[in-house]
Amino acid sequence: KQYLKIERVNDKLDSFRFSLTKATDSSARRATAERNRAAFTKRYGNSLLLSRLSDTQVGKIAKADAKYQKAQARLQEQMAKITREMRSAASEAGEAEGDS
Repeated sequence: KQYLKIERVNDKLDSFRFSLTKATDSSARRATAERNRAAFTKRYGNSLLLSRLSDTQVGKIAKADAKYQKAQARLQEQMAKITREMRSAASEAGEAEGDS
């Protein structure tokens, strides 16, 4: 039984920062850009490169990463399907050999 509840405080702070930015800034676009920048920093680390990228560039990188992740997931599903088929064929071959 788990006695302690572990929560990621940074996620709550990021959410709060997003809400505060959205409430104080009339532009929801700015709040979204801030959230995207925070997600980018969390994923790739805080580096000098990040400070040189525009919000548009960060968005493009995030979009490309999402596209890559989708393609990777699709390929992993295909690999898992092929693996299952190969194991099934090997199992059937083993059973047929055992019956002989």
